Amino acid sequence: MFSFFFAGMKPTLPFPPPLSPPIPPPPPPPPPFPPTYPPFEPYPPFGPYPPFQPFATDPGMFNPQPGPDGYGILPFDIPPYPPFGEVNHPIPPIPSYDPFTFPPWNQYQRPIPNTLTGKYLHFFIRILPSSFLAFLFDFFFNVFIYLSIYLSIYLSIYLSMTVFSYLSIYLSIYLSMTVCSYLSIYLSIYLSIYLSMTVCSYLHLSIYLSIYLSIYLSIFIYFCLSFRLFFYYLFIFFYNFLLS
Repeated sequence: MFSFFFAGMKPTLPFPPPLSPPIPPPPPPPPPFPPTYPPFEPYPPFGPYPPFQPFATDPGMFNPQPGPDGYGILPFDIPPYPPFGEVNHPIPPIPSYDPFTFPPWNQYQRPIPNTLTGKYLHFFIRILPSSFLAFLFDFFFNVFIYLSIYLSIYLSIYLSMTVFSYLSIYLSIYLSMTVCSYLSIYLSIYLSIYLSMTVCSYLHLSIYLSIYLSIYLSIFIYFCLSFRLFFYYLFIFFYNFLLS
C-alpha cells in the first residue's frame, strides 16, 4: 500500500542540477562599406553613387573606362550630375515683394518704387484703369438687362393684346424665366392675372405659375448678381496680369 503511494515520487538529489552551457557572444559587426560618391559633395542626395554613371548616349556604356576623377569618359566633357540637380543646382529662394508692386505673383516684373510718386503711379496706372474697365462692363451689362426687360414687356403686352392663344402664355412664361430682371417678376404676375381674366377660365393656374416663377427668378437674379461681381474681379485680374 505504501509502496504504491511512494511509487510516483521522485527522489531528491543532494546537489543542484548542472547549469546550461553559456551563450556565445554575438559576432562582431561587419566593417562599414566605404562610400563611393565623390568626396567633394557634402552629402549624397539619393544614396551612394557608383564610380561610373554612364548616360544613354555614352559610347563607353558597354566598355566603361573610368577617368581620373572616378567618373566615366562621356561624349561631353562634363561629369554626370546627381538626378534633378539638388546639389549642383539649388532652388533659388522666393524673393520678398512690396505690397505696392502689384501683382505679387510675377517676380520678374518691373517694380514700382515704394515712394509717394510710386504710389501715385500705382493708382493712375493700375488701379484707376481697372476700375474704369469694371465700370464699363457694369454699364453695358445693365444696358443689356434693361433692353431685355423692355423687349420682354413689349412682346408680352403685344402678344397678350393681339394674339389670344396659348402661345402668349408660353412666351410670357419663357420670357419671365429667361430674362434676368426685377420687373419680370411683376410682369409674370400681371400677365397671369390679365390672361386669366381675359382669355379663358382655365388660365387661373397661371397665378400659381407666377408665384413659382417669382421664387425661381429671385434665386436666378441673386445668382446673376453674384456672377457679375465675379466678372468684376476677372476684369481686374486680367488687366493687371497684362500690365505685368
